[in-house]
Amino acid sequence: MLSREFDTFKVVDNLKGMEGQRGEIAQWFSTAGLVKYEEDVKSYGIRMDEQGMPIEGQEQLLNQSVSSMELVEVELKEE
Repeated sequence: MLSREFDTFKVVDNLKGMEGQRGEIAQWFSTAGLVKYEEDVKSYGIRMDEQGMPIEGQEQLLNQSVSSMELVEVELKEE
């Protein structure tokens, strides 16, 4: 496999308070497009008391999504 280096730029989206989600999504782009993606997002819910009232400051983790993708090989076609 032929290995080449190329310039990329990284875009990071910090998630805070969007529908109980917090975390980070990072994407790396080059002139070829998206070459790497990483996601670490946690969804939180508010704990309720016996009467169904929210307990202030008592969040609980409902779900966590961790995923990644990376371009590892590109075939260059001769023109």
